Amino acid sequence: MQLGETLDLFPTPVYIGYMSEDTHNKTLEKIKDMKWGKVPLSNKAHDMNVSIKHGEPDFHGDVISEYDLTEFNEELGKHCGAYCQHTGQAFGNFFRQSWITRYFKGDYAEQHSHGSSSISIAYYLSTNGEDGHFYVMSPTPAKITATTEFLGSRFKIQPEERKLLLFPSWLEHGVEKNTTDSTRMCLSANLIYDYRERN
Repeated sequence: MQLGETLDLFPTPVYIGYMSEDTHNKTLEKIKDMKWGKVPLSNKAHDMNVSIKHGEPDFHGDVISEYDLTEFNEELGKHCGAYCQHTGQAFGNFFRQSWITRYFKGDYAEQHSHGSSSISIAYYLSTNGEDGHFYVMSPTPAKITATTEFLGSRFKIQPEERKLLLFPSWLEHGVEKNTTDSTRMCLSANLIYDYRERN
């Protein structure tokens, strides 16, 4: 008798890539004099850059534009294009929000999602590799069944300088506590699809 097969249906597309060293260094140079304030959410504990446009830490600004991170923006577009091609999404007509966070010893970000955005981005500007792993949570109902202990509902991604993550914004994720003396710095962004531009 021939047995059946198990299909992994509806996988969650998480993209991992790397920015070039030249783009990375130019980005660090452009943000070296950035101002910082406390992130305006109670479920997170870390610093966040102060928006030039709004004069305070703000999730609605766009640090990529405000600090003229042109090299980063150009290379990011290529990675986003590859991700969208793989997932079957159109790429080009997006609104963008972006910000930078710093994680000192004891800092973390609790599990959360980015609401109605389309694609979310995390990019490691500085890290020692052990100063707080990024993690994503399983979106499947199996995470709350009796088989949970066998499936593993949390997937950790080790931080690494120049590493770029792209993932659907509805995916629950967080950052583990930094238990080291290193300061981890991460650029995050949301791309919000502009449905008015559909053909």
